[in-house]
Amino acid sequence: MMNKIVLAFLSLAMPLATMAQGDCKIKGQADKSRSGEYVYVTYGRSVADSAKIASDGSFAIDMRADDQLYSCGEKNSRKSVAFVCEKGTVKIDLLKGQIEGGKQNKLLSELKSSLQKPETLYEQEMKSLSEAAMSEKEKETKAEEIYSKAVEGLKSAVKECVKHNPSSQVAAYALCYVYSMLSVEEFFDFYDLLSEKTRQYPQLNDIYKSFEAQRKTAEGKMFVDFTIKGGSLSATDVSLSDFVGKGRYVLVDFWATWCGPCKREIPNLRQIYKDYGDKITVLSVAVWDKREATEKFIKQNDMPWNHIVDAQQIPTDAYGISGIPQIILFAPDGTLVKRDLRGEQIRQILSQLRLLGLQRITELCNSIK
Repeated sequence: MMNKIVLAFLSLAMPLATMAQGDCKIKGQADKSRSGEYVYVTYGRSVADSAKIASDGSFAIDMRADDQLYSCGEKNSRKSVAFVCEKGTVKIDLLKGQIEGGKQNKLLSELKSSLQKPETLYEQEMKSLSEAAMSEKEKETKAEEIYSKAVEGLKSAVKECVKHNPSSQVAAYALCYVYSMLSVEEFFDFYDLLSEKTRQYPQLNDIYKSFEAQRKTAEGKMFVDFTIKGGSLSATDVSLSDFVGKGRYVLVDFWATWCGPCKREIPNLRQIYKDYGDKITVLSVAVWDKREATEKFIKQNDMPWNHIVDAQQIPTDAYGISGIPQIILFAPDGTLVKRDLRGEQIRQILSQLRLLGLQRITELCNSIK
């Protein structure tokens, strides 16, 4: 059904290729073996225009220049290229992933080049490291240094782009490129520099929502409640507030059965429950997974603590979670103490609970890397 809807929607967009007349003239090159098929210009999830591929692989589209950042690509292909719809001629080579155009597209090309430099250096240094005569521990330490240097290089390139081009959606593209490497504070340091139009870039809108949710659920903030219809193992409605804010510390693990790192945390959670289950509440919340798979896994893997199942994206939207496992510790009053916990970090914190007050616990958590 979904495929039929998509095809029907795309078919409505096809005539736009011949109807559109504008001051941005796109001249493109695609795979000539796909002649007779269409390339599509999209803005976020919306199809803005399309064109049929000629026998020599060329295509042409006229659009109204609006200085927004679009993507051009073939249907059912990963060959897509970002470009700015600006006045003049924009040349797009889907085979080489290259663009030529005016000032904005030149800026985009320069940004891509500046982002590629630290990535290429990272690959070269990691290759050399793999061949180096060093112990595994030494290689692990060196690999972390190489990765950190690459991340700083990417952030530096983005900072320059955002700082000097806050009114261009190329700056939004830059921020989207590195968002997964940024802390909440770093993201908003960049985001706050952008113009209102730049912030409307669709991909950035989605990322902003995630970071805003993280800001609202940062350490020291009160928990954000959510309710899952039929989310208990007995299929009754269940809320996070059924567990959090009830006078006990609560350790919440957001996970899924298909997630390898999530499954590797389960033995640790099992031991935590055994050692601290009479003092704290342990809760697993299954997200992005099928209810049947979750229930089967719980039965087969000795997980006697509390569960919320079939939660899908509701909790992850509320807490701005983009990757799992995400293990969070809540204080007895519902205050969020620490996010992004793993393995031994959890035990370090729990071993202090009876000795330190909440403020001191928070300081301890912040000191654990």
